[in-house]
Amino acid sequence: MSVPRAEYDPRRIFLISCPSLPFFKHRRAVGIYTAGALFALAHAMFFDACALSAHAKPPKDAPHDTVPVHVTFVDWLPGIFTTLGLLIINLIDKERLLSEGSYGGEPNIIWRARLFLFIGFALMAGGLAGSVSLLVLKYIVPN
Repeated sequence: MSVPRAEYDPRRIFLISCPSLPFFKHRRAVGIYTAGALFALAHAMFFDACALSAHAKPPKDAPHDTVPVHVTFVDWLPGIFTTLGLLIINLIDKERLLSEGSYGGEPNIIWRARLFLFIGFALMAGGLAGSVSLLVLKYIVPN
């Protein structure tokens, strides 16, 4: 059974198309704002964890026990790298990435914009890898 020609779209990959929902025309904006909200929520939760761990005390029934978690500078590094990567990616002018010729009279500007985009993505990937490795090495397998 073949797809009728009226519904055929050469750009389509799958046989079953996605349903058309009312907010699908704004899906890029919804994705951008959702990512920003999740990033802000993660920062707020991390700052809250830092404040709580700085004032943590051992329980009253065992005053000589150590507090299990203290946030140190090593815990801040993945967040710093990820935030720098996010800033670098968002500060790049997207028109410079899409243009084929020289932009503004300078022939190397496209190459530099793509290089900074790569550096931004590398910082974000390094921050993610660092946070996962920190989670595993410091909190899941502490001994």
